[in-house]
Amino acid sequence: MIPYVDRDLIRSFFVAFITLIVFVQVGYLVSVLLEKNQYLIGAGGQKFGWLMLYYLFSIPRQVSYAIPVGTAACILWVFTVKARNNEILAYMSGGVSSLRLATPLLVLAAIFSVICYLTIEFLANPGDEASRRIERIQLQERSLETLTREQNVFQRGLGERFYNIIGFDPATERMDQPIIFQMGDNMRDMRWRLDAEFAERVEQEGESQWVFHNAHFRRYAPDGSVSSYQWAEQLREGDEPELQLEADLTRYLRQRFRPSAMGFAELREYINIFELQGKPTHVLRTYMHVNFSIALGSIVLAILMCGHILRPSSAGVIIGFGGGLAYIFAYYLLVILGRQMSLAGIVDPLLAAYGPNVLFAAMGFYLLKSYRSV
Repeated sequence: MIPYVDRDLIRSFFVAFITLIVFVQVGYLVSVLLEKNQYLIGAGGQKFGWLMLYYLFSIPRQVSYAIPVGTAACILWVFTVKARNNEILAYMSGGVSSLRLATPLLVLAAIFSVICYLTIEFLANPGDEASRRIERIQLQERSLETLTREQNVFQRGLGERFYNIIGFDPATERMDQPIIFQMGDNMRDMRWRLDAEFAERVEQEGESQWVFHNAHFRRYAPDGSVSSYQWAEQLREGDEPELQLEADLTRYLRQRFRPSAMGFAELREYINIFELQGKPTHVLRTYMHVNFSIALGSIVLAILMCGHILRPSSAGVIIGFGGGLAYIFAYYLLVILGRQMSLAGIVDPLLAAYGPNVLFAAMGFYLLKSYRSV
């Protein structure tokens, strides 16, 4: 049986958190309708359904942003309200410590950190891709001919296949200096690699296939050495058993390489590839660690909010609530500053990502443990 004090705190927290999430989502929906009103007015309202789908697919990313700050703000609100009603004083006068009071909400914050990580890792990125696709195809009604030429394409295909192309023109379906390679299951070794001067899509006998000009095809042994090599003036898709490209390859190549929109596991794979190619990885490592540290923000800020608001202050409860909001603002300011400094190569990604978490968690533990109930 869960004690009454725990049930009361958990119930109050969920009421506040659900209210906050609904408020944030309603605000985001209004911003989407205002920002993209031209699709409703110009199309006579016919695109309203697609606009709602665009909004729905965007929700996971918005929720991943809202969970850490929402958890902290709701814990701050719950304890502020109970402090104003003298409930906190009554519990502590009865011998209940601040750490004991904070325990149920800290457990919830830890669960929310896991939920935030899973949302970023498995829901936010596919949702972003779906919403971008809806906006481009259904809302903007952009055809293949209207797409601009992409420079320095680096994109993932199916499985462990990757494309590194100097230039790609989706209108003519031509690749300039393409490099296609297949990674192993552990993403640390290369199975095969194709280098070509250029590639084009041609129609032959009613079938469309890619043709690579001045092509070099290499297979690699497990130790990284070249096990076979082939050069061809024209290498057609399917000439090598492994060279069966995606049917919708143009769609893959039109996607932009966005490290900021990738999950932890996907970024780890790209880091392995960059290291194998001798490319710098500090940008990828920055986003990888920052994504994970943001998910930890729920429990970190929860510890700090509990330590801050459960201490009696002569300044008053309302001033204490404002101080908690200032802590939240300072945390995110430090996270953003650290990320930008890491992207610029000034500080190490590990320090930039986890430094604020260590600092604010230490402050929260100190505040919780330094106060003793009367």
